[in-house]
Amino acid sequence: MPVKTKSVPKGVKAPLPLRIEPMLCSLIEKPFNNEEWWYEVKWDGYRVTAHIQKKKVALRTRKGLDYSKRYPPVAKSLSKLKHDAVLDGEVVVLNDEGKHDFHLLQNYNGTGGGTLAYYVFDILWMDGYDLMHVPLSERRSILNSSVDWDETVRCVDTFDDGIALFEQCQVFGFEGIVCKRKDSIYVPNKRSNDWRKLKHKMIEEYVIIGYVPSESGKSFKTLLVGKYDDDKLKYIHHSGGGYTDEDKKILFSRLKKIVTKKSLVVNESDVELDDPHVWVKPEMVAQFEKSRKLTGSGKIRHPVIFLGLREDKDPEDVVKETPLEKKEETAVVNKGESVDAKNKMGEGKEITGTWKEIESRPITSRNKFEVEGKTTELVNIEKELWHGVTKSDLINYYINIAPYILKYLRDRPLALNINLQGPFSNNFFLRGLQGHYPEWAEVFKTKRKHPKKGKSPYIEWLVCNDLATLVWMINLECIDMHPWNSRVETFKQADYIVIDLDPTIPDTHNEKERKKFHKEGFLKAIETAHAAKEFFDTQKIKSFIKTSGKTGLHLYLPCEGIEFGDEGGRSGEARLIALNICTQINELVPDITTLSFSQSSRDDKVYVDPNQNDYADRVACAYCVRAAHHPQVSAPLDWREVNDKLSPENFSINNMIERVKKKGDVWAKLLDEKIRKANTKVLRSFL
Repeated sequence: MPVKTKSVPKGVKAPLPLRIEPMLCSLIEKPFNNEEWWYEVKWDGYRVTAHIQKKKVALRTRKGLDYSKRYPPVAKSLSKLKHDAVLDGEVVVLNDEGKHDFHLLQNYNGTGGGTLAYYVFDILWMDGYDLMHVPLSERRSILNSSVDWDETVRCVDTFDDGIALFEQCQVFGFEGIVCKRKDSIYVPNKRSNDWRKLKHKMIEEYVIIGYVPSESGKSFKTLLVGKYDDDKLKYIHHSGGGYTDEDKKILFSRLKKIVTKKSLVVNESDVELDDPHVWVKPEMVAQFEKSRKLTGSGKIRHPVIFLGLREDKDPEDVVKETPLEKKEETAVVNKGESVDAKNKMGEGKEITGTWKEIESRPITSRNKFEVEGKTTELVNIEKELWHGVTKSDLINYYINIAPYILKYLRDRPLALNINLQGPFSNNFFLRGLQGHYPEWAEVFKTKRKHPKKGKSPYIEWLVCNDLATLVWMINLECIDMHPWNSRVETFKQADYIVIDLDPTIPDTHNEKERKKFHKEGFLKAIETAHAAKEFFDTQKIKSFIKTSGKTGLHLYLPCEGIEFGDEGGRSGEARLIALNICTQINELVPDITTLSFSQSSRDDKVYVDPNQNDYADRVACAYCVRAAHHPQVSAPLDWREVNDKLSPENFSINNMIERVKKKGDVWAKLLDEKIRKANTKVLRSFL
């Protein structure tokens, strides 16, 4: 019974993901009520995503382990589902009072000792469609209409009154509540402000980092526990209670195997125990109940109580959580739109990923493709990226636009912008190739600023100089390209100063208002561009303009010999020139522009952004398709086209080839030597 497109109006075709790292909650301190939010009971169990395909079920933990054989009743019940699907929920064991009991869950063997249940709160994929970019309210509707609930697979109820639910949880002894924005999208492996958690019981996971041996030496008296804070392992406190004799036997047999002579914590001096202790490698995670009282350094005032091991969690995932400050928390709760939903197409903070993530993507088809005498294997070309636009269509676009786009990619290092789940889900950047490239691809190496043990002292950057490399990039799930603003021969010198005109779009749930705000914002960007053009003309600076492909405009000022600062620095010539020019533009149209980096202080003004002018900075390439709501293209423009009729939606994968056939490359003189030399003389006056 496959899902039809109209049943999942915003679903995007994609193969069933073999593993999804769950979306996580941020911590808050007080309950609240807001009509844009839902509230759920926080269950104390194992977080599990259920992957159901052709009646076969895999129950994946956060570590990627399959618990289907550990919990056969759950797998059996899910195998009866009439759809292929990926669900998200919590496996718990209920005691005789109907309350979840983590100790019973840890010792569950199917023969008694509580009732096993899988509480489901989300659906992420169904019958060939990725649903993670669909708002939560719509995902819940799909979930409830697609799953037949029973005593084993149960639906997590949602409530409208968070304060009352929190009070009831305290009465019934539940751990706490979870708060979720109704319009939130699902962002894997992210601790999001759109999902919040609030606890009555101070239940925490800790990494076991050592122990105090018993007097006999055949067991232990106390465990030492800690957490990661900014990637550094820190001792928090010790735990001497809550263990059964069987717990101690199992724990000690494992602890003896991971003993280490050297402490791996950064605050060893904080350990204040009278008895000698033994350090262990940070390989085990356990759950504890702790005191709410902490010292000034973050240590717990009273010992924590052992509840059970967490085999489902990686030690590196056990990190210190800090609740938002009251002012920030209020802003998050009351904002008009999901941060993740708003930023899923934006530039945002750069997230890095790994080659392992690419290599583990599900493969539904393989096709050999030869171009220019070089062969590459294309995978999943039938995958739908946008409605009616497949990966094959995207590859064909880049093949046809290659004579134009390669000019702006040639000899420029690239960070690969990977969109494994398509244009609607979170992307990540691959900064280095690490040997993962065809033998015919060109590579540029830079010395690693911070050497890492076990890694090469150099970072390998892809350089796309031909069609074969371009196709290979798209096959990796790159949708758009972000080349450096410099070329390999002069990689520390800017080829152009880049100014980003970035409209600030107000939040809204209303689709008509959203379109109105986007239009108004882009019109302000156009007005700002006109002011900038007049300034450039009076200064005799030759300028070029293109759409960003999303909501703004990019201005390019060709130059030569203008230095970036030190790697990662902010004191280079290019940045200083950009900042001074942006200041001049802002002074020309102060009512509609701002130089404020902080988005919260921009109001509805256009941000005149100078921040793409440092070493290794990158901007979306001319003629590339953007990973956005629609397959829009970052289109080079003739300045005469910059008028009130201009819209980013005018340029897409569907019409760009025809446009360049008619108009040619309107940026043909971007790197003209005479223009660069003449511009440089003027630009240096802004130092």
